[in-house]
Amino acid sequence: MNLKQRLGAPWPDQDVTGLCEHTAEVFAGCAFFAVATDAEVALDHGRQALAQGARLVISQHDLPLEQAMYYPHLVAERGELAAQCYGRPTEQLTCIGVTGTNGKTSVAYYIAGLSDLLGINCGYIGTLGWGRLNALHDPNMTTPNPTALQRQLAQLVEAGCERVAIEVSSHALAQRRAHAVPFCAGVFTNLTRDHLDYHGTMAAYAAAKMQLFTDFPIVVAVLYVADPLSEQIAARVQARVVRYGQASADTDNAVDWCWRRMPDNTIQWQVPGATLCRDVPVIADFALDNVTAALAVMVELGATLNALSDVLGELPAVPGRMEIVARASGHGTVVVDYAHTPDALEKALQALRNACAGRLICVVGCGGDRDKGKRPQMARVASQLADITWLTSDNPRTEPPLSILKDMQAGVVEAGGQVHTHADRREAIRRALLDAEVQDVVLIAGKGHEDYQEVGRERLPFDDRAVARSLLAEI
Repeated sequence: MNLKQRLGAPWPDQDVTGLCEHTAEVFAGCAFFAVATDAEVALDHGRQALAQGARLVISQHDLPLEQAMYYPHLVAERGELAAQCYGRPTEQLTCIGVTGTNGKTSVAYYIAGLSDLLGINCGYIGTLGWGRLNALHDPNMTTPNPTALQRQLAQLVEAGCERVAIEVSSHALAQRRAHAVPFCAGVFTNLTRDHLDYHGTMAAYAAAKMQLFTDFPIVVAVLYVADPLSEQIAARVQARVVRYGQASADTDNAVDWCWRRMPDNTIQWQVPGATLCRDVPVIADFALDNVTAALAVMVELGATLNALSDVLGELPAVPGRMEIVARASGHGTVVVDYAHTPDALEKALQALRNACAGRLICVVGCGGDRDKGKRPQMARVASQLADITWLTSDNPRTEPPLSILKDMQAGVVEAGGQVHTHADRREAIRRALLDAEVQDVVLIAGKGHEDYQEVGRERLPFDDRAVARSLLAEI
């Protein structure tokens, strides 16, 4: 049954060229899904879409437009409708979903990268964009809306992909953005504080993450052994469970994929009945957890340990994830990382402390119009673990930067390192670099790969990596 048969009359004489549900995505000849819950807003969006070239507006409201169609179940069924419209692309793809507070991007990126290295064309959809890793398109959000997601999947099939690794955010799960994607493998990385401005409680946040393992036809669930939610998932999922994590006295008997750092700094993975030992181009322990999750998925999907051993040395670096901008320059080693939660920041600083012969300097801010409760926690972590901390702006959005900084300062630990503030992010980075000496490490945290800063309603050009390189050249 095609989309036209599903929706019924009225239908334009010419078939539509595709679907979209956001006015910024409208293209000539498309059908526009007006999904706003308020009828007046849906009508306004529908008019905008028609003015921009849409051929038809479909809504759960009975809109007074000649080119509008009423479909009462649109919001719940739009993913399935989009899948039909685009020829059910997931029937030609092996779909892997990755969820968790931290690590989603890295795990999905590593799965795509390892697949490509083994000759299996793999797409990626997530925070860094969508497409093949060597030609990513800009993202709008971590997990796209249901119609954009199916459109992207169809384009991946056209590009020759056999597999796709998708970051599945808690927002996407709660809003059913990916419910028309039949994930066969799911990865859970961890659950720490984030997005409580949306979910309200950690319990609701956890329940959203759980949906990847209860609402989809998962065949294998790859779970991080050190997170308590993993055992709750294992108790509910109707799938093979594979646990992964770092070797320890507490986990050795419970972990299917167990890794440890050897005296020569190579990494040894112990799996049932086999051992893999290899040097890999990552610094931090948490990054090795992410590599391990990707390896577990690869083996569950048919890869051999020998084949993986041959390509692990070529593992692609994840943009903005513990990315070294400058190494042992006159102003230290400079690292950019996306750490924007207390847990991620703590892990990043702990990892860099182990690699730091001098002082550890941290530049960090918090976003505006988001969870205010994590602001003092971020400052507490930075002031405890760094020798020098610069609190600054992240993406202030519509909040005054000084108000955000005041919230952060409430968490500063007085007995910790030196703490300074400067609302201008570029200036805070400049002063941190001026402080740094050759053996110091400077972590610029929070924005990672982002090449913009959200100030007010605008996105202004700002890339921590490019700013740091420019400032180093100046000073």
